[in-house]
Amino acid sequence: MNNLCKIPFLHKYINFIDTSEKPCCIFQGQEPILDVQKKFLNNERPEGCSECWRREDNNILSKRQHFNNSFPDHNINSGIKTYDLRLGITCNLKCVMCGPHLSTKWNEDKNIFEKHINKINDTPHEIEELNFDEATEIYFAGGEPFYMKEVYDCLLKLSEREFNRKNTKIRINTNAIIDEDNKILKLLNNFEKIEFTISVEGVEEVNDYIRYPSKWKDFLKGVKLIYEMSDQPKTVEEMFKCNRSVAFNITISCLNLMNIFTLYSWLSDKNYLYVANFVEEPKLLNINSLKINVIDDFLYEHERFDYKYDHLQDVVKYIEENYSYDESLNSKMKLYLQDLDIKRNTNSKQLLNWCWV
Repeated sequence: MNNLCKIPFLHKYINFIDTSEKPCCIFQGQEPILDVQKKFLNNERPEGCSECWRREDNNILSKRQHFNNSFPDHNINSGIKTYDLRLGITCNLKCVMCGPHLSTKWNEDKNIFEKHINKINDTPHEIEELNFDEATEIYFAGGEPFYMKEVYDCLLKLSEREFNRKNTKIRINTNAIIDEDNKILKLLNNFEKIEFTISVEGVEEVNDYIRYPSKWKDFLKGVKLIYEMSDQPKTVEEMFKCNRSVAFNITISCLNLMNIFTLYSWLSDKNYLYVANFVEEPKLLNINSLKINVIDDFLYEHERFDYKYDHLQDVVKYIEENYSYDESLNSKMKLYLQDLDIKRNTNSKQLLNWCWV
């Protein structure tokens, strides 16, 4: 079964503000897990897994392939072995494409978010008591996991068991705005297997604008700390084989599409591994808010750009399949950025001029 994905059979996604049942964090739609499992057993491609299918059709490593490669010896009847835990929203940044539903820092600008996007009415719920005795992998995201008490408490409990210290891979997503005194960073040294994923959306001032109020120099310091703690893999093959890996995750939106070439160059020059995904929500920040001439400029640049791992081809494919200029989104995007600029004393017209043409 070439289309089989083991995630719906071996993995559990848990979010303290999202009670919906879904196979993984990038699954689109509300299709019941049992129906998704049946489709995979029939060698079908569930529609909700479109993110993986697009990547694979462009020879880009997908979440499905990564998971299957990580668990070659586990059959679909092995039971839950991996967890994706979203235990809170404590965060030290208020990224433009994020919001108060995912970052406590965003509460400072909550009125702007609710004016332009939507009211926040998520109600946290109690998370069931979980048994990690046989867990082979646990993924933490936030918020910012390195500042979350819930993550620290969970890791502390895991560190007390020899099985978890030696056999459970701790995967953690971070914005890398941390220092050497961070207690979660120190606690991670108890575990033999760690996978760091660092979020980055641009280089220097563009990244500082999008991932506000971070500073590029502080980001580089955090990256250095994490990278030195890893086995520093240079290829996807090395990443699968090493005990402590690190890679970068890029979220592509109208905010950074024309800065992607600079970002990809920086990552490739450093021999950093990276993957990309795309903003779907809020809609006013996805690529459909960009005018056609901006997309044409991007495609022109793509044709003459020397890139690595074919990731830019994945972006082109996404544009071909999803781009449709929406004038109302363009107007809403500009009003949103204008209000944020006033509140934050930033200048999107100067830094992100492609959004304002």
